[in-house]
Amino acid sequence: METVFHKKSIVFIDDNLLMWDVYGKKIITANFQITFARNGKEGYKKITTLKPDLIITDLVMPKEDGYYVIEKVRANKETASTKIIAFSDLNNEEDVSEAKRLGANDVFSKSQLTPEMLVDEIKNMI
Repeated sequence: METVFHKKSIVFIDDNLLMWDVYGKKIITANFQITFARNGKEGYKKITTLKPDLIITDLVMPKEDGYYVIEKVRANKETASTKIIAFSDLNNEEDVSEAKRLGANDVFSKSQLTPEMLVDEIKNMI
């Protein structure tokens, strides 16, 4: 009997394509499957279709933000237990508290989160 290993899947939601490049390359190199979305609306659609192991979402985006994504994921019984990492350029405690209150497992500031740190966090979560 042959053993088949499946890569853990991630939906990465951010309207800044530079973030896709910087973080995405490291995530792919770490052997995760990644799907990108440019806004919360597009991201949530991909989440409900793909049922990823982890969601990484920016908090501030057009066409529905990261707070929308977190709230919708937690309200959907099929995705409610999916791990969520939120990150943003915002550095105030209010935004962190709101993201965690809505159900983010962890929240990071983009300026303090290196791609290597993000990969370590992903490995710890899934």
